[in-house]
Amino acid sequence: MVSGRSGEVPRRRKAGPAPRAVTPSGSVAPRRVSARSRSASGALHAGRGPQTDFLPGGQATTPQFRRTAPVGQMGAGGKRPKRQLGAPKRYTRRGKPRYGFFNYPRRQYTGFHRWVPSWRFLWWSMVLGVVAVVGGFVAAYAMIELPQPADFAQAQTSTVYYSDGVTEMGKFQVQNRQIIKVEDLPAYTRDAVVAAEDRTFWDNAGVDPMALARAFYNNLRGGARQGGSTITQQYIERYWVGRTTTSLPGKFKEAMLALKITQEKEKMDILDDYMNTIYFGRGAYGIQAAAQAYYKKDAKDLTVSEAALLAGVIPAPSNYDPQTNLAAANERWNYVLGGMEITGKLSAKERAELTFPEVVPYEVPETYAGPQGYLLEMVRQELLTKAGLTDAQIGSAGLKITTTVDKATQEAVLAVAQGVLSGAEAGLHVAIASIDPKTGAIKMIYAGDDYLVRQQNAATQDIAQAGSTFKPITLAAALEQGISLDEQFSGKSPIKIADWTVRNAGNSQYGTIDLVRATQSSVNTVYAQLNEQVGGSATVEAALKAGLPADTAGLDEDLTNVLGTASVHAMDMARVYATFAAQGKRHDPYIVASALSPDGNEVYSGRNEGVRVFEEDHMAELTYALTRVVEYGTGSAAKALGRPAAGKTGTSEENKSAWFCGYTPGLATAVAFYQEDENGYPVELTPFGQNAVIQGGGPPARMWVEIMEIGLCDSAVEDFPERPKDRPKSSRKYATPDTPTPEPTPSELPTPEATPTETPTPEPTPTPTPTEEPSPPPTSEPPSPTPTPTPTPTPTPTGAPAASQRIGFDGWPMPSGLVSGPAASQRVGFGGWPMPSGLVSGPAASQRGPYRPTAAGRA
Repeated sequence: MVSGRSGEVPRRRKAGPAPRAVTPSGSVAPRRVSARSRSASGALHAGRGPQTDFLPGGQATTPQFRRTAPVGQMGAGGKRPKRQLGAPKRYTRRGKPRYGFFNYPRRQYTGFHRWVPSWRFLWWSMVLGVVAVVGGFVAAYAMIELPQPADFAQAQTSTVYYSDGVTEMGKFQVQNRQIIKVEDLPAYTRDAVVAAEDRTFWDNAGVDPMALARAFYNNLRGGARQGGSTITQQYIERYWVGRTTTSLPGKFKEAMLALKITQEKEKMDILDDYMNTIYFGRGAYGIQAAAQAYYKKDAKDLTVSEAALLAGVIPAPSNYDPQTNLAAANERWNYVLGGMEITGKLSAKERAELTFPEVVPYEVPETYAGPQGYLLEMVRQELLTKAGLTDAQIGSAGLKITTTVDKATQEAVLAVAQGVLSGAEAGLHVAIASIDPKTGAIKMIYAGDDYLVRQQNAATQDIAQAGSTFKPITLAAALEQGISLDEQFSGKSPIKIADWTVRNAGNSQYGTIDLVRATQSSVNTVYAQLNEQVGGSATVEAALKAGLPADTAGLDEDLTNVLGTASVHAMDMARVYATFAAQGKRHDPYIVASALSPDGNEVYSGRNEGVRVFEEDHMAELTYALTRVVEYGTGSAAKALGRPAAGKTGTSEENKSAWFCGYTPGLATAVAFYQEDENGYPVELTPFGQNAVIQGGGPPARMWVEIMEIGLCDSAVEDFPERPKDRPKSSRKYATPDTPTPEPTPSELPTPEATPTETPTPEPTPTPTPTEEPSPPPTSEPPSPTPTPTPTPTPTPTGAPAASQRIGFDGWPMPSGLVSGPAASQRVGFGGWPMPSGLVSGPAASQRGPYRPTAAGRA
């Protein structure tokens, strides 16, 4: 301490700051500080932090800090206040602050600098991270063990069953594989596979970090997904694991296995197992089976060009098969040859001399023979596209696949369709699709007679113009916009909307009518005006919401779309009407009820909750309008179903297609007739049987009844929801034009009645030859005066007619061999068809007459 007496020498302390001099006046002189310890704003730094010093005259300095928060100030009495937030807890012997080893967030700073890590923090973080990663890899490598070969290597067969889960529909092809020694093959065969799948195979340790990085970067950019897997990793997936791995933990385990297998097995052995296990398409597993499937030769006889093509199809055999996609196959072939040139296995001169090889036509396995081949192919496609399985897994994973299709029901549908086609000209096609609107399950389908003869599914791949079956879609869009069914429009014909001249079928004239009557009579001019009010884009939007795919041919926003200019699949139209039947809830159609692995775990199920796309009240209104079509309009033939039904007829321009699409609360069905010439181009439907013309209200509507009776034979009668009480009212009316009486012309539209009666128009055709059908059903809808038809009671069958006497649909003879069982002779269906045994059971089966439940059975 310094005394106040002059001349006294102060004692030096053992530790602490240096003593201060005393001024002549007796005050303590301020301590010297260097410019370095003073901040730009005048702050002072001392050993243990800033202090408040006193200048001559007693004026205290203000503590300032450079990029730091204050840690304390010296008071007048020389005492340090409590440590402030951000101040260090400890100091070095030299007085420097200690903030800990990592010191993050950095306590000596505020604001942005507080969160900027120091170089020391970054350095040690990287060191510890590398140590942790390396340690994890070492531990994982030491602990992982090679599993037993997967069941895939033993090739189990997958079996498909009908809906009962017991009756077999068919088997997917047993694995076609012949084990060979790859080292006995020409070297270029191995080189082609390496160039196609893993060009660093001979040098990498089982994992290619650069390939993984490229795949990761490509996937982040949104390019075509890449896996970055080496041949060793693919070999592990197929031979050891039995499935493709996509999860990060699974990929990590796969990488560890690849590293370990590379250390324990020779590269040639790995390539040998890989080339004998990999799937090449066409049901071929391994290079030997692939050579037979594509070239009808042994693998040892493959040329360089042929080996390159086979190596190129490995990533996606279904897409790179030249018979399926020649352009894609050629691109992959060039990619493989380019890889062989890069790796030095092929010279530029040798490559230039090569030509694209020809492959033999693919022979479909006998498994797909007959009509069930279409069902099996539908099952396979659903598992490929929705379950994410590969052809290899479907064909050899030992799956138990149960479908939604009942065997007896399906056989009855085939009998109906084959009966129609037996009396028609060549080129006529019939497509049938039935969907459960409550679940989306496909219940019945007619896609063709033999998949091996025609590998084109009539219900899911063939297309035909929708015609007037498209009008309810526009009506759904109108209801969504608040337009009432009571809205009034002029039904005169023709009318002109912009550059579009619209006529009713047969140029029929109607007065001022509402949308119910326009739907019932399928009035083109009214629906053209409605689409103008709604908007063509709104109609397209409603079609997509109801279930039509966005890539539907001819589905555009032009106003003409209301008349069904789009060419659609029968399955898609069944889905649209199933959405209407489900009161606006759309389901994805599916045929696979479940796919179980050998250990009983469910691999996939097509069941889905559905999504609401239309309001229930709007669908109740739509259904009401479509029930009037069945009760009083162009689809009156469908009234023979004998239960509440709604539907719509459709006939395209020039009669190139004829439709009837309809539904009950429990089943929706679309029936399409269309005809092609020898080159596959659509042509006008040729009349057959007792039909003077083929239109939607004729054979399609009557066949629809037949199909619905089959599908609903054991179902109780259900009623549609009632119309909403607070439905909107009409907002405008048109004046009634003068309407001359039209000439009778065969069309889909009945002549407007002189009185507001709604009675179906019968067909003016002669009575056919005697059949078991009580009266001839209508086959077309020509405008004519509207008499009241007199019903005739259905005769009761009395015995089993001979096969030659069994008259089927519209008078066609019933194919022999389709009816069996003691009660078959007493089961008479629509149009006099005896029904296949097994579809009707119970003591009253022989008394049911027409093939639908009796009143007692419905209860």
